[in-house]
Order: sequence, then C-alpha cells, then structure tokens
Amino acid sequence: MSIPYYAYTNTLNETFQKITKKPMLQPKHCDLCIHSKRDLKTGLTCGLTGKKPNFKSFCSKIVFSDHFKIYASQLLADIQNLQKRKTSIYSNVFFLLSIGITIIVCSFSPLTTRLLKAFYPTFDYASWKYFTYMFILNFIGIQIIFVGIYKVYKYKKDIKKLKSKKGELNSILNNYNTSLKRFVNQ
Repeated sequence: MSIPYYAYTNTLNETFQKITKKPMLQPKHCDLCIHSKRDLKTGLTCGLTGKKPNFKSFCSKIVFSDHFKIYASQLLADIQNLQKRKTSIYSNVFFLLSIGITIIVCSFSPLTTRLLKAFYPTFDYASWKYFTYMFILNFIGIQIIFVGIYKVYKYKKDIKKLKSKKGELNSILNNYNTSLKRFVNQ
C-alpha cells in the first residue's frame, strides 16, 4: 500500500516544525562573551555552565569581552574613515573618467582617418604606425576608465561589507537593549 502524497508532505511539515521549535543555538552571542569555550571534542560550550548554549534569543549571563569592544570600535572607525574618503574617491573617479574619455575622443577622429588610409590599395607604413599608436592610446584610455570604475566598485563593496558586519552586531546587541555606538561609548 502506498502513502498518499498529501500524507507524506504533512509528515515533512510536522518534522520541519519540530526541528524549528527546538531552542536556537546562538554561537554568535557566545563569540562575543568572555565565558565561551571552544574545544575540538565538545565544540562550543559555556564556561559558566559547562554545557552547550541553549538560550532562545539572548543570554542572561553574557559578559562582553574586551576583544569584542576593540573590534566594535575598530569597525565603527573603519566605516567612518571609509565614509570620509567617499568624496575623494568619487572626485578621483570623475578625474580618471574624464581623462580616459578625453584620450579616446581625441584619438578617435585621427584614428578613423588613418585607418581608412591604411586600407587603401597602396600600403602606407606611416598610416599603420600611426594607427597602432592611436590604438594603444585608446587602450590606455579604456584602462584608465576601468581603473576609475573599479575604485567605485571596491568602495561600494567595502562599505557594504562593513555595514553588513555592523548590522549583524547591532541585531545581536538589540537583544541586550543597546546598539553598537552605545556599546562602544560605554
């Protein structure tokens, strides 16, 4: 006798609900605490109870470590320094883009006229040589543009990464009725 499909999905749903109703382990909380202990044999355990952490959303006995305070202050300083550099990064990018576009535009008209001359039936070595120089110049202009675009990409990637870490720490600290800025200023 085969089990109907709906019965099978119901048992899966019940199993999933049982799994999700278990107390959630919070190793990120424990990483911030001075009482956490890690062992290859037992894994993460609480130094006070000697057991694996089993709290739901926050630990009533947490004591934040000095390493975490240093890390949090360094994280906020890194975000602030990167935001201070925002104007210089964008002005640098504007400068590089304008140089790259100027090189490409200024070499485009002579490049096309020389290119047309280079493909005439009579071979002109000077036209080929000039074409090569202009092609290299265009390549340099494109590379300068890519350097500018990469700087913006790297800035956005770095600020997103730092803000993600800040948001993660804030979500943990919200359980303890504080924020990262208040925690660092204590």
